[in-house]
Amino acid sequence: MTQTVLRWGSTPLGGAALPMVTIAIVVVTVAGVAAAVARARGERTLDHVRSLAGGVQRAVLRPLPETAKGYRLAGFYRAAEAEARVGGDFYDALQTPYGLRLVLGDVCGKGLSAVDATVTLLGSFREAA
Repeated sequence: MTQTVLRWGSTPLGGAALPMVTIAIVVVTVAGVAAAVARARGERTLDHVRSLAGGVQRAVLRPLPETAKGYRLAGFYRAAEAEARVGGDFYDALQTPYGLRLVLGDVCGKGLSAVDATVTLLGSFREAA
């Protein structure tokens, strides 16, 4: 586009072409600023969604107790994909009058449907334990 505007005038960067060059520079600058603003808005939205997904995952996977019935426990969640913050992996440990109860699993699927199934399974485990 800039080449077309530069060649439009009678002489390459002077005379009648100078206003067109100025207009071209302004148009390209405005387009660049608009693209940068759109990208920044998209990044803010993505950061917000990631934050929400991380909160959901932390709510589903509560921290394990450090000890239970003489056992030391530890657990953590690391997504297979660096960008994935929520999924269907789950674990839990509960002390009951009948001993330590553990569950470890992975729900098939991704996203909110996997989270829904995970919450249902962990709720059932906690109720049964």
